[in-house]
Amino acid sequence: MDDPDVEYPTRLIHNGRHLYMAVDDRCGPPYTVVLDSDYEKLCPWAKTSIRGHLWDEDMTDAAVEVFASEADNREQRRAKKKEREEKKKKDE
Repeated sequence: MDDPDVEYPTRLIHNGRHLYMAVDDRCGPPYTVVLDSDYEKLCPWAKTSIRGHLWDEDMTDAAVEVFASEADNREQRRAKKKEREEKKKKDE
């Protein structure tokens, strides 16, 4: 049982933001959503595998904006999107 005075990983898991998710349900073909492109740096111990189709950055950004369950990811996704757009302008 977690000590209520200490921030344990279980609290972060339950209250933190999603890093990625792999979905393989009966509603369609399997797919993977990478919500934080830095997840490999943040969790190098995680053995993740891409299943089926990998959502692109624009689709992931749109999903994060729409779904209330992903509200904790919005700030991070918006910052990454801004970086991508600035890089794209610079490269043009």
